[in-house]
Amino acid sequence: MAVKIFRSDHQPASELAYRNWLRDNPDGFVVNALKSTSGQNTKSDKRFTRIHRAKCKTINPLLSSTEKSGFTTGRYQKLCAINFDAVNSEARIVTGLPTIKPCRCVK
Repeated sequence: MAVKIFRSDHQPASELAYRNWLRDNPDGFVVNALKSTSGQNTKSDKRFTRIHRAKCKTINPLLSSTEKSGFTTGRYQKLCAINFDAVNSEARIVTGLPTIKPCRCVK
């Protein structure tokens, strides 16, 4: 299963690409992770890395009643896949965390 990574420092149109992925994969999963992650299992990675369903309002600008931006242009990158295990495994590799904390939308 392929994992797509959206981050503005590698992809100038990352916001549009991320929105398109969410639209095309409403049953997918998204890991919100710091762009600064170094794969070293840091306190910051543990605090800020979360796995969400693509339909979660906290990471999906398509579900908001107000115009929001900056989902991939700020401090965060998005790791996205249609398969939970694929995105969870990739997030553990990228962050060095033994487990990825799920958002309430996943539980």
